[in-house]
Amino acid sequence: MFYVWGGFNGQLPTELHILDPQTKIWEMIPQDVIGRKSIPYVVVDDKILSYGGNKSGGMLIVDMPQKKVYVRITTGASPPSRVLDPGMTVYGKYLFYYGGRDTTTNHTFMYVCDTERYWWFIMHVLPDDETVSMSDGIVCKIGLFMLPRLHSFSFLCEQRKRELYVFLGAPEKDQVPISVVQIYEPISILNMRDDMLCAFEGDTGLKVSAFL
Repeated sequence: MFYVWGGFNGQLPTELHILDPQTKIWEMIPQDVIGRKSIPYVVVDDKILSYGGNKSGGMLIVDMPQKKVYVRITTGASPPSRVLDPGMTVYGKYLFYYGGRDTTTNHTFMYVCDTERYWWFIMHVLPDDETVSMSDGIVCKIGLFMLPRLHSFSFLCEQRKRELYVFLGAPEKDQVPISVVQIYEPISILNMRDDMLCAFEGDTGLKVSAFL
C-alpha cells in the first residue's frame, strides 16, 4: 500500500490517500489533523512516524492498519517543532532526528526518540578530530557540542554497522558533504539502560513512563 498525507497545494490538506498497488485504486479518508509540509518520516512496525512542520509539536502518527492520522504527545527534550526539511532515520525502536531549516540558529543537536515511550533525549555527538573538529560546530552553554545545521539532506542508518549517514543537503558546499555518526556505543548503553529499567519496574511494580 502507498500512503500520501500532508504537503502543500496552497492549503494544508488533511485527507489520507491510500493506493492499492494491486487494484490501482485510490482511497481517500478524511482526517482531523491539519496537514503539514516539508516533514520527514520513518516506518516503525505498522506506523508511519513524523515530526516537525508545526508549532504545536507532538509526534505525528499514521496508523496504517486503522487508516488513521493522529498526534501523540511526547515527553523529554524534544526538537523544535517549527523546523522544516529535517532528517529522520530509525534503528530498532530509536528514532534519530537531525537538522532542518531554522532561522534562529545555525547549529543543532542530534535528537533521539524512544518510540515505545515517546520520550525524546539528546545524543551527545563528539568530533573525532580527524574528519570533524570542534571548530566545525559550537559548544553550547551546558557544554554539549552542537552540530552544523543542514536541511533537505539524505539521512539513513546502516543497521549492521550501527552508523548514521548524512549526505548532500543545504547549505551547499564546494565538496559534497558526507558525515558518519557511529552509534554502536550509544545503542549498547541504551540497551543496558532498558535492561536496568525493566529490572526496576519488575522489582518495584512501578512504571517509569508514568513519571516522564
